[in-house]
Amino acid sequence: MQSERKGQTGGDRVARALYRALGGRHAPALAALLDEASLLHVSGRYGLAGGFQGQDAILGLLRTMAAETEGTLRCAAAGSVSRQNAATVLVGRVSGHRGGRHLDVEVRLTVTLDEGMLREAWIEWMGQSKVDEFWS
Repeated sequence: MQSERKGQTGGDRVARALYRALGGRHAPALAALLDEASLLHVSGRYGLAGGFQGQDAILGLLRTMAAETEGTLRCAAAGSVSRQNAATVLVGRVSGHRGGRHLDVEVRLTVTLDEGMLREAWIEWMGQSKVDEFWS
């Protein structure tokens, strides 16, 4: 499936929409790509880590992250996208402030699609101990 942007696949579009929605921004665009079968896995050992299934759960997680960071959570996607079998992988950087703590780490987002909808996604932090401390 090709999106309207030249050379961009549906996986690219969904991955970038998820990045933009991290922190609660642009949630309506992401909502259009989610259904009750959509599943998001978030790595870590803190209360917001785990599996989230369905539009309400995934958007709820993003709203909670935004609220917990008082809207300071930002995610910038890197320009390059790679593919691993049927998955699209996009690396970016997440930063934010919470309770006097600052977070600035790389994140790897892997998404798979089914008929243009997000089927499964994995958020993997490239500084897991920093992320665990930030959210704990």
